[in-house]
Amino acid sequence: MFRESRESRNIPSSGDYEGRGPVVINRISWGAIIAGVVVALVFQMVFSLLGLGIGIGAINPTEANPMEGLGAGAVIWWVASMLISLFLGGYVAGRLAGMPRNEEGIAHGVLTWSVFTLFSFFLLTTTIGGAFNVIGNTLSKSLSIAGQQNINPTEVKEKISQELDQRGITKEGIQEQVQNPENRQKAEEISTVASKAGIFGAIGLILGGISAALGGLSGRPKHLLEDVKVPVKERVYVTNK
Repeated sequence: MFRESRESRNIPSSGDYEGRGPVVINRISWGAIIAGVVVALVFQMVFSLLGLGIGIGAINPTEANPMEGLGAGAVIWWVASMLISLFLGGYVAGRLAGMPRNEEGIAHGVLTWSVFTLFSFFLLTTTIGGAFNVIGNTLSKSLSIAGQQNINPTEVKEKISQELDQRGITKEGIQEQVQNPENRQKAEEISTVASKAGIFGAIGLILGGISAALGGLSGRPKHLLEDVKVPVKERVYVTNK
């Protein structure tokens, strides 16, 4: 048989709570921000691979211009996927931060966007720098081999000049091509496209920050998440007799 007994051991009376000092809250949670960045990067990778597969599948080699419209579609897909990824990353950061105030959710979203942007630029510059290093190492090795084989640079220059002459490429012809109005117009068009790309890139980054901020605002909890101590009225013990 079991008998139920009750025993009181320094149990506070009704209304008595353990005294608590002021609660110190860290308003910036870098753990939540890093988690948001990781989520944004992973979703961006998934969307990029998905867009690559869709784009390659949409190419029809039998058409006269199979690549027509592919560039614009790629840009639209990249912008849309970036906005979605940053929104999700900001949402995760705002949720894990546990801060119910609007400005704190927005701040965690913006910080997630900032770290995401810096990391993306770091990867881009590292990739470009690695490519230039490979080219530089190849050229240095070629020059080193040429020096070891006692190749005269003057002979190399003359050989190149002969090859250019045989192909009808002369210094005067190059100058004429540079001064050609059509070529100048093409150069101006390229410059205009590069300028627009920079402007639209800046606009895309700003939209990404807004998307991440909205994600952080949407992900913030409605109440402050913290541990609360609840007083124990009485404890019940069950003994076996």
